[in-house]
Amino acid sequence: MYKNERMKALVINYLQQRKRVGFSISDLEDYVIDRHDSLNDYIDAGGYKAFYSIIQDLHSSFQIEPVKSVSKTTNGRKTPLPIKWRILRTPAIPTWTPQQIFLVSDRLDVSYFIRHPEQQSEATWQHVLSIYQFLKAKDEWEWESKASRCFQLFKDEKFLENEGRYLLKRLNLAETELKIRNYGEPFSYFVHPKVRGFAEIKHVLIIENLSFFHASRRMFKRNMPIIGMDFEMIIYAEGTHIELSIKYITDIVDHEGFKIFYVGDMDPAGYSIYARLKMKNPDFDITLAKPIYCKMVEQCPHPIAIKKEQRKDTHHFNYFLEEMGNDQPDFIAIAKQMWDENRRIPQEVLPIDFLLKGEGQYAE
Repeated sequence: MYKNERMKALVINYLQQRKRVGFSISDLEDYVIDRHDSLNDYIDAGGYKAFYSIIQDLHSSFQIEPVKSVSKTTNGRKTPLPIKWRILRTPAIPTWTPQQIFLVSDRLDVSYFIRHPEQQSEATWQHVLSIYQFLKAKDEWEWESKASRCFQLFKDEKFLENEGRYLLKRLNLAETELKIRNYGEPFSYFVHPKVRGFAEIKHVLIIENLSFFHASRRMFKRNMPIIGMDFEMIIYAEGTHIELSIKYITDIVDHEGFKIFYVGDMDPAGYSIYARLKMKNPDFDITLAKPIYCKMVEQCPHPIAIKKEQRKDTHHFNYFLEEMGNDQPDFIAIAKQMWDENRRIPQEVLPIDFLLKGEGQYAE
């Protein structure tokens, strides 16, 4: 491809992706420059001289024209161009036949493509046809991950992460209609050595931070409670990761009647993780590990300032307070003060040596 052809392709791409017909010549040149490695690379490709020639070619072929009312206002270059232009769009000719559209219309809504024939292409038709064939035999397929289903239908495992998501939107389809299930990555967990079988697991603690997870794991190995609470399994939440991965717990604990406790940092992010986790998973019995939270407040009389700004969701915070209950007035007062003053208490206030202190032991 000649240098000018690459630049022309960039210009045409800019014009094709615009929803509005009007554009600024300066914005267009900036777009072209930004898609070169550097300003020197743009100059080596012909620079403004090549850009000017491309604009003149598009103008003479009636693809663009300057806005007449401001045609005397230019970009101020030695060989000037009007600053304001508009795209001359000709009505697109449909490329899909009525027979093709009729073929898929019993299962797919292709009205968008009928209204926008410029979006009809052979590549898009093949994708539409692949989706249609799948829907015809939908009951024969198992639920699958997004990447696997994408490769099955489009030979591109990332198709629905890119342009494919627009295709589904235009067809008024949800991913679930393609029997796609968004699986999270499995979580890390540790089972108490006393547990002889997963059926014995009745109490599970989800821990937001890695340091407290490892401290709790060491408590398990010593057969000691965690702030007076006994658990058969602990799970490392890895921050927000647990919101996607929690459903994996049923692959480990496949019986009913187990209770899930949660503990995380006392800050806006921690409150939101818990609130979303519980609200999105009503099938699980999830509650706060209240004694651990109370001990965190007790061990940190001077909460630290939040250095990195966090999104504060008042609904999530109030949800957290309601869970803690009205029988903890001192705790509630401190939590509210921390919220107002943008302060936090991390789980690291409960290191292994503190956890062991009550038993008169020390960490190895």
